Amino acid sequence: MRNDGGKNILIIIAVAVVLVLLAVIYLAMREEKTPLEELVEDKAKIIEEQENMSENEQEDKVAMISGIKSAIGTVMNRDNNLGFPYLKDTMVDRRVTEREEYFAIVEFNADEYEVVSDYGDKVLKDLAAIKLKCAEFFKAVYENEHKIYLATCKAFQSDDDLREVYKLIIAREASEGVDWSQNIQTLVSEILPSVWLVDINEFWLYE
Repeated sequence: MRNDGGKNILIIIAVAVVLVLLAVIYLAMREEKTPLEELVEDKAKIIEEQENMSENEQEDKVAMISGIKSAIGTVMNRDNNLGFPYLKDTMVDRRVTEREEYFAIVEFNADEYEVVSDYGDKVLKDLAAIKLKCAEFFKAVYENEHKIYLATCKAFQSDDDLREVYKLIIAREASEGVDWSQNIQTLVSEILPSVWLVDINEFWLYE
């Protein structure tokens, strides 16, 4: 006689494995998106839905983006200590949702210091300067009502013009608990280190 019972058990096991795999895939797809994944998704929506905005919405958007870029310009309008303009690039745009809100990304040429006696000391001075400049950027865009929901600060150094050495992110939810009227030194040394997300850190070995 054929052993159909054994085959049936194997079929049941195979079906169970497939169902488990499908459940894992489904749960993985439902995981919360990271701020960067949301940014990519939102940018795609902006491109797709840009033409659907009313004339008034377009005018409001242009005015708000101009105000945000002006705030960034007050922080990045000089040269760094190597003689390069701080401001390397900036991107500001509106997320297409029922709530008017914007993201701001700044790329800047960081200050750099010479090695005096110890390379580690030079690296820590470079890093401190980067954090200070990013803190100034975050304060500029979040202190006043710019309707920012995500701000990203990318630092570059002269030995690699294409790859950031440090990258910080502050989402609106995290920013709401910050007293942005505090002076910049208090923000950078006592408050923001527990608020911002360090996404890229080429200095990790020295911290």
